[in-house]
Amino acid sequence: MNKLPKSWAVLYDGSQEFETSVLPYLNSMRKVPVKDLNVGFYYGIDQRNVSRSVKSKKNFDQILSINEFIELSREEEVDMTLFTLIEFFQKFDSINVTKFAAFASLNKTLMSQYSNGIIIPSYKQRKKIEDAIRRFGKELAKVKLVNETTIL
Repeated sequence: MNKLPKSWAVLYDGSQEFETSVLPYLNSMRKVPVKDLNVGFYYGIDQRNVSRSVKSKKNFDQILSINEFIELSREEEVDMTLFTLIEFFQKFDSINVTKFAAFASLNKTLMSQYSNGIIIPSYKQRKKIEDAIRRFGKELAKVKLVNETTIL
């Protein structure tokens, strides 16, 4: 878990550092990625937990410098690998999409469309899939293989 406050923003100053740290983090939480940045605008997560870009800082509880953002978000991002759903199911092609859909309590046809890029999942659906991936990973991490004779 990261240490970012519930509601925060960073002022975009036109720097490459903002575009390589704050922007990817925000875009991972948005349905539509931020493409056009405006110098002097605040970009962050507001009190309603919505990714925003606004001129006024009044929508946010805390204004962070880029360095503060990097430090506070670091813990969550250290070992994170970003994938689209298409990339995920291509990389982990041994995962059966239909069976994973059942595991994630999602419609198998919809999951197939997501994994083939036919439909882009909403933020809510993406989070549900991501939560299922993490749950699946935790279950796999608990597995210990033994010889057949050990069980008997």
